[in-house]
Amino acid sequence: MLYFGAAVTLTSSAVTVNFSCLPWVAQSPSQAPYSMAALKIGAKVSPFFMDLTFMKKFKPETRCIKEFKYWIVCVRPKQVTIGDAVILLKRETSSLGNILSEESAEFPEVIKWYEDVCVSKFGAIKFNYTVAMMHDSFVHYHAFPRYNKVINIFGKTWKDEEWPALVSFRNVPVEEDILQSIKNYMQS
Repeated sequence: MLYFGAAVTLTSSAVTVNFSCLPWVAQSPSQAPYSMAALKIGAKVSPFFMDLTFMKKFKPETRCIKEFKYWIVCVRPKQVTIGDAVILLKRETSSLGNILSEESAEFPEVIKWYEDVCVSKFGAIKFNYTVAMMHDSFVHYHAFPRYNKVINIFGKTWKDEEWPALVSFRNVPVEEDILQSIKNYMQS
């Protein structure tokens, strides 16, 4: 059974919810709204269910690279450059001005982790970040590692076509199995 894209397995003794890395359910009010859960039959479920359908377009249940307390980093479906990601606030708000101080305080840690991974795994030398929120009006960043060389990985040749200018939102769809390979490689 699927619940917001999470796999739910029922057995005689337990309900296991595999959220990959998502906080669809908080285990207790003190952890809400940012914790993940594996539910047992009979366990109390917090009233703080998170409705994260707003970010469903980015398929965080299968494309999550890393989860932080307030942010989630997902492989971007259109890989303009190898390692493109979407960095999503785990709370729905339509304005950067509404970000809480604790969410803002964690953001540099998220960016440092992302940049370190892209440098070590792919050899990124610069980064572009865009917060457009034109089609998806919730706080999220499109992150683009930049390269001055061609990269051959996952059976593909990746070239940063706009280098050294700003990256563009070109439509560069990538097969799901390649996205999963990118995600797994960035997690390793």
